[in-house]
Parts: sequence; structure tokens; C-alpha cells
Amino acid sequence: AFPVGVTLLINMLMIRIGTILLAFFRSSSEVGFYGLAFRVFDVVLVFPTFVMNSAYPIMVERIRHGPEQLVGFVKKVALLLFIASMAGLIILFFASPLLELIRAEFMKSQIPLKILSLWIPIFFLSSLMQWTLVSLKKEKLLIPIYLLALVINLIANLIMIPRFGMLAVALNTGISEFIVLFITFAVVLQSFRETKELRT
Repeated sequence: AFPVGVTLLINMLMIRIGTILLAFFRSSSEVGFYGLAFRVFDVVLVFPTFVMNSAYPIMVERIRHGPEQLVGFVKKVALLLFIASMAGLIILFFASPLLELIRAEFMKSQIPLKILSLWIPIFFLSSLMQWTLVSLKKEKLLIPIYLLALVINLIANLIMIPRFGMLAVALNTGISEFIVLFITFAVVLQSFRETKELRT
């Protein structure tokens, strides 16, 4: 439980650090516009949380009956999350102009929301990879992976926010999550290959 708890804490910090730095370098109004965009984006991220809350107990049960069953189940969940994420991406991307209907100045939140929406598949699938590693009892690897992404996020935001503001935050949020997905996917893939080799 400790590695998972620390990972979730680092993940939350990685997502929020951009907003904190944005408040330091830019105006409060820009922070508000980005905050609105992220709040809408954050609502969509609830979906993979619900899916993984349901899927994780099944993943634990499948690994007890052999890695092949876990592999098959992970593929099915990945397909579900990918399809749902693409639907969320399309809806959020093309619905972003509707923010202007609430208040005219909210049109400034459209571009960061569109950028964030492009990262939805990355966030959905990284959640699956995270809990797959936990199922494989490799949750300790999550801490250095998320720490690396946090450091890269921090450095990128420090360099880019003074010039590009909230657009940099939206971009770096997705890039850091992509780093997490890339590394966790590589570890999961290698783990599945190793278990297959051991059984053959």
C-alpha cells in the first residue's frame, strides 16, 4: 500500500505543479482560465478510475490462474479504455467552444482545454498500466517512474511557463503522463515476456 500511496501523491503533485508555477509566473486571470479548462478535463479522468476500481480485483484473480489470463484481460480493458478515451477526446475537443456560451471571457480556456483533451488516451491507458504493475507485484517501480516524470514536468514548466503560460502547462501535463505510460508499458511488456519464457 505504501508504494501505491506515494505514487498517487507524486502523480497528484505532477498534475498540480504546473498550476502552482503558473500562479507564480503569470496573472491570476490566466490561472483561472487554465483552472476552468483543467476542471472540465479532470471530470473526464474519473472514468478510468471507475473502470480500474472494477477491473483491479479481477486482475488480481486472473494472475492467480496464470499470466496468460491476465494478459488477455488487460488487452480487453485497454481496448475499452482506448475507445472511451477517443470518444472523450472528440467530444471535449469539439465542445470546447461552448465555454464561451457560459461567459464570453471563457473563450480563453478553449485552447488549453483542446490541448488537454488530446492527452485523454494517454491518461486512460497509463491508469491501466499502473494497476497492471500493482497486479504483477511490481508497484515499487512506480515511485521512480513517477518521480522522473515529475522532475521533467517541473523543469519543462520552469522553462516554458514564463513565455507560453497556460499553454505550456497543458502541454507539459500530457508529456509527463506520456513518459509514465511509455515506461510502465515497457515494464509490463517485459514482465509478460519473462513470465511466458519461464513457462515455456
